[in-house]
Amino acid sequence: MEKLSLHPSTLTWEETIVKTENLNVYYGNVHALKNVNVKIPKNQVTAIMGPSGCGKTTLLKCFNRLIELTNGVKITGKIYINGVNIYDKNLDVNSLRRKVGMVFQKPNPLPMSIYDNVAYGLKIYGLKDKKKLDMTVKQALKTVGLWEEIKNRLKDSALRLSGGQQQRLCIARALAVEPEILLMDEPTSSLDPISAKHIENLILTLKNNYTVIIVTHNVHQALRIAEYVIFLYMGSVIESGPAKEIFQKPKHPETQAYLKGEFS
Repeated sequence: MEKLSLHPSTLTWEETIVKTENLNVYYGNVHALKNVNVKIPKNQVTAIMGPSGCGKTTLLKCFNRLIELTNGVKITGKIYINGVNIYDKNLDVNSLRRKVGMVFQKPNPLPMSIYDNVAYGLKIYGLKDKKKLDMTVKQALKTVGLWEEIKNRLKDSALRLSGGQQQRLCIARALAVEPEILLMDEPTSSLDPISAKHIENLILTLKNNYTVIIVTHNVHQALRIAEYVIFLYMGSVIESGPAKEIFQKPKHPETQAYLKGEFS
């Protein structure tokens, strides 16, 4: 049987892990997201692109309900993850945020040891077995390619790591609690080119086991790593679909202009 095209109108539930229905977000009187309807494929890298202020980070934060921590925000519509409406009033938000991890624009290691940074979430969720903690911390650090670099420095402060190492540590911290989805908000924008390349290579390996949703302002980065693209403009989804189609044959003038670098 021929594989279904990964187009928003044809993605099946089996291929889709995230789906939004008429999602709207307001900051006071500002209508930040307008009737957003998208489907995001499982175990792929999806890039959310668009000019500054178009709602990229707002959309990302909706997927684990971090958006609710913003004063004066109002959200309407629905977001389904694995078929469950995450805005259902009975949903356990802590459980959601364990399954939907987040990595921010600037590395944000906690002011504690490297080991304790990675183990932090595990301890919060009640894991006390030292052997299991050690094993999970080691595996998470191996996954992000940090283990060999810092295996003899686990008791050192995480703040002594380089910027690129700190960002990989933050990814390891998110992975340690075994999420299904990893949200990344411009994770390389504060890094040097070599460190940024490390993170991009890591993202490409992570998709084997996780769904990665990344906000990026860098068209070339999206071209390198994304398999699926959502293009936002002034709070609305202008188009979405397989990255190859978006980059080679964008359907809308706004997308064409953005990809040509006519605005950012």
